[in-house]
Amino acid sequence: MQESKPTSPFLYGIKPEVIDYYRKSTSEVSKLLGHNSGNILFVRAIYEHTDPCCIADWDEELSRTDLQSKTCIIPSANFLGPHADMGFMNSKIKNFEGLILSIGLGSQSDDSNRPLSIPAGTREWLDIISSKCKPNTQNIAVRGSSTLNDLDAIGMAGNAVITGCPSNFLSDDPRLGESIARKLPHIFERVCVASGHYKWDYLKSIEQDLLKLASETGGFYVMQSPSEMIALGLNKLQEMDVSVQEAIRCFCYPESSSEEFEKLVRRIFKVYLNVSDWMLDMSKHSLVIGARIHGVMAGIQAGVPSLCIAHDPRTIELCQEMKIPYLTREQVTSGLDKAKVAQALDIDWNAYDRRRALLLERYYSFLASNGVTPSRCLARLKAQLCEQQAGS
Repeated sequence: MQESKPTSPFLYGIKPEVIDYYRKSTSEVSKLLGHNSGNILFVRAIYEHTDPCCIADWDEELSRTDLQSKTCIIPSANFLGPHADMGFMNSKIKNFEGLILSIGLGSQSDDSNRPLSIPAGTREWLDIISSKCKPNTQNIAVRGSSTLNDLDAIGMAGNAVITGCPSNFLSDDPRLGESIARKLPHIFERVCVASGHYKWDYLKSIEQDLLKLASETGGFYVMQSPSEMIALGLNKLQEMDVSVQEAIRCFCYPESSSEEFEKLVRRIFKVYLNVSDWMLDMSKHSLVIGARIHGVMAGIQAGVPSLCIAHDPRTIELCQEMKIPYLTREQVTSGLDKAKVAQALDIDWNAYDRRRALLLERYYSFLASNGVTPSRCLARLKAQLCEQQAGS
């Protein structure tokens, strides 16, 4: 435990936007996005909520004298699971003299079987972070109860609190769910799809139906990951291997010729490199749907009815924790029609608002108790949500 009083925080990780993308290769852009453009939504939220003095890249040393007296905030995403060994960071954070917060930490695995396999390097990473907190304070904010249970299995739950994803607090509308509910009668006017991974064969037929719906309604098909699909969103087909381009075509638009597919790519395939453009475009749609939780969250924060195809335990956890409407992989196996989409969106959106208020209260207290002054925009939203819940 540490008792030193931190000054302003800094973020340790990727930046919330990519600039001058046209001077960069797709692989460079993908790396700056953390290999998934959904990361910028998550990081942008933390950036707006904490007013950091700077962002230090993972390649940088934290021994810099200008950082030692500050609080280090690590946007943590899905770092728990056999797929990720965070040990590469340990030597840097171990020697860091300030406080450390982990925000947005989540588990990821192919199934819900437990106990979750966590590499030794990640366990040490958790130990180091837990040691760099104020006395009697939790310094790890996790996405949901499944992640908390995974930490409990290795004796680390005492340092954690459930706050959902910080991107849930990007919109400054205190009645966001209520606003979304009013738009439900018009959801199929213009549909945006948060596209899945082209190797997710189990979602292939659903993806094809969704792409057709987006194309027919003049909506966008938004890429997040992997880099091959980001290349399509950047209209950099010339950087792609022809066989990979063909594999993506077969995944989402198999009835098209290569020429027809390229025309569709140029017309509706998108990738976002900053959150402002992303949310602006989402606000011009009537529905956002797909297997990418942050693509769906961009729609919700833009005030648009949005539905997640929750295809793995990670996305199910986030949807359940934040009361985001979703359909499971099993529920869409037989197909996805408009009636099923409308039914899935027919939830108690006031319950979403109530849950959002509760999670924000926890998130705000988490920051404040760790010596991080919540930003004015976050304080304003908290006050408005408290007032709304008091009057309901």
